[in-house]
Amino acid sequence: MENQHKIIQELQKEIEYYKKQLNSLSGSAISRDYRIAEMNNMTKQMRTGFALIADLNHFKAAYNFEEIYDHFAEEINIQLQNDVTIIFQPDNLFEGYFIPTYIKGNFGSSNIDIKEKKILFDQSMLKQKTSLLVNSLSKNTAFNELIIEIFGIPFFIITPIIFADNIIAYIFTGRKKETLLFASSRLMIQDAHALEAIAGVIAAIKNQHEQFNQLAKERARISSDLHDEIGSGLTQIALLSDLLQQENIPNKNLFNKIPIIARELITNLNELVWSTNPENDSFDILCAYLRNYIYDYLTQSGIHFSINFPDEIPIRAIGAELRRHLVMLVKEALNNIVKHSNATHVKIQLALELDYFNLEITDNGIGIDENYRLKKRNGIQNMEKRINEIHGQFIIQSQTNIGTSLKFRQLPYLPNTKM
Repeated sequence: MENQHKIIQELQKEIEYYKKQLNSLSGSAISRDYRIAEMNNMTKQMRTGFALIADLNHFKAAYNFEEIYDHFAEEINIQLQNDVTIIFQPDNLFEGYFIPTYIKGNFGSSNIDIKEKKILFDQSMLKQKTSLLVNSLSKNTAFNELIIEIFGIPFFIITPIIFADNIIAYIFTGRKKETLLFASSRLMIQDAHALEAIAGVIAAIKNQHEQFNQLAKERARISSDLHDEIGSGLTQIALLSDLLQQENIPNKNLFNKIPIIARELITNLNELVWSTNPENDSFDILCAYLRNYIYDYLTQSGIHFSINFPDEIPIRAIGAELRRHLVMLVKEALNNIVKHSNATHVKIQLALELDYFNLEITDNGIGIDENYRLKKRNGIQNMEKRINEIHGQFIIQSQTNIGTSLKFRQLPYLPNTKM
């Protein structure tokens, strides 16, 4: 009996040993299967992300940019097999708040109700400008709970779309259910990376779209300038030519006007070509151009002048629109002085202060009559319009028979990056 009892104990130990081995092997197999599933899911998610990014090639800058948001809100939902996708756009009235737009998916409530929700985004998210991944392994935060309470989506990714260092929108996509046991059912970091890549390409298309709009605006401006400055001059020449042909004895005064107008046309055309040439988008080139223009124009008028520009001009980029407006401001101011001021001396001074440039043009003429100034005459309205276009300041100081000072101030006079 005693031997039999020992044999049974040995057998039980043997059974326990094999049980442990079996459990260990089963655990390893489950762990292995879990890792394989996770790897397969990662591969699948990466492929999905690449497919979504590749799909962006179909969009061009000329398209309505809103179509991109609408399209990808739908595609992200389908490709990532999520229940909902939203594009959050900034509320223009309240800083830090974002409004749900381009809503795709099933919330269990009407999209009209969702659109009325304004979300105050966490300040750390706004500052860090990184994705937020919330899955079944994540810890709850106050912001996460707010999103879950409003939209009823407990598992989600929020990814910023960053343009010109500003968050122009957020991509929100999520699921109502996840299974902790199976990696294939969870939102993962690869999904967030895919959304970040999509957000980056959308931002690039946004940049192209802005450039396209700027180019269209520039073309419209050039067309307008050609019509106003060149077209009107050509019309005058045509009319004068017709009048000369109708007269038996040619009028010398009419004849002499034609070369004058032609020279003005050539000057205007040269200015137009210079202002549209991107090689001139530099502050030092602009200052050199202004110095030469002032010298040539006032020398021809017979008015004495002095030009006081800084000895060292920063070699930095300046936009074509700003460059154009500054040239036209100087041209308008000098034209008014020559035609209306009876001045004998003009002083032009440029000062650079921190992010500001200050341009002052002073003459010793008869001054500007107060009534004229109030009625925006003598090109004052044009100068005010131009300085407003570049978000600057325009100050007029004038005294009868003493002279007039025109001050133009603009912020910033330079972008932060060197050429």
